[in-house]
Amino acid sequence: MYGNLIGCILEIMDYMLRSQKKAREEMRKMGGKVLELYSEKKLKEGEKNLASAIKDVRSGMKPAELKKKYNADTIKLAKAIG
Repeated sequence: MYGNLIGCILEIMDYMLRSQKKAREEMRKMGGKVLELYSEKKLKEGEKNLASAIKDVRSGMKPAELKKKYNADTIKLAKAIG
């Protein structure tokens, strides 16, 4: 499915840049690269933060220290999981 999407994007790009050979060549070079979206980056950061919070909860970190390091929702979720 990913390959089909890339193929469609490249065809559209070829059409839009038909008179700009150099730009079309450069875009084709980028065709297979996967770009990380902002939402994916934030999700990964949140997962790392939660994993760290779970580790701290399991190690017995004091509630005051947890509050300094994490927000209330993260602490609550880490305690429920951990």
